[in-house]
Amino acid sequence: MLTGDAFTEDATALINFSTVANYYTTGDAGPNWSNTLPTTGAAVAKSGAILSGIFTTGSFDAEKAVTMALQKTSVANEFVGEASTLSGTDWVVTFPTKHQLVDESGFIPPFSHALTKVGSCDNASLSTWDREETPVTPGGPDFSPSPTPAGFALCWESNIISFKAVKGSGIANVLGSANSYTVNTGFTSGWAHLGFSATAFNVASLGLAYDATNGTPPVQVSETFSGLPTIGFAVQTFVNGTLSDGAGKLIQSSYGGNFGHRYVGPVVTPVPVP
Repeated sequence: MLTGDAFTEDATALINFSTVANYYTTGDAGPNWSNTLPTTGAAVAKSGAILSGIFTTGSFDAEKAVTMALQKTSVANEFVGEASTLSGTDWVVTFPTKHQLVDESGFIPPFSHALTKVGSCDNASLSTWDREETPVTPGGPDFSPSPTPAGFALCWESNIISFKAVKGSGIANVLGSANSYTVNTGFTSGWAHLGFSATAFNVASLGLAYDATNGTPPVQVSETFSGLPTIGFAVQTFVNGTLSDGAGKLIQSSYGGNFGHRYVGPVVTPVPVP
């Protein structure tokens, strides 16, 4: 099929990344997450409170601070995969700090497995609904290939979740990725919710929370932040095979769009209420 799509997405930027100047010559991999200074992360929690975490517990403090700023407990977005429009949807789900916290010799939380030939797998859960908010049938959507450990998990730093309604409908693996997991949803279109394991902990030296609804000063909270550092987006493509020119010949027409994910921030337990 002679089609083509182009997708663009804004970069995710970190503010106050470093209080000192960093310069690296062309071709150098730096700067990277280890150059964070001071080693403090900030995020909006699942509760809605504004959190900060101070990381001075030892090695990899800078990487843990960036991880905390990007931690999410869940991701939500839409999908479409209709046979009539030859449409398809891929989600890009990326864990930016994973390559500095995971290797063949071990791992640093919130990640949970060392790197092997099948990746470093972090458990997750996936739920889908159609556009009328009907949930998937009991048992959950089918997920292939099955990762190790068995069950639903994402095993790489950059992962593609490709949504497919039923066999033979729509387009699967829009981006053509080798790290693609195909999800058979049972619905031609709808939305999905990806949740991460509550055991994905990132531990700081000190945690603070500020609740803007009551205007009180920041209060100390648990220094354990739950979630995985996540960024990404969804892409959708549609193929129109019905357009024709003046001579009656069909014209291939392909359309595409991309949509930013929606997130729920890290969980901190407990968050004291003054």
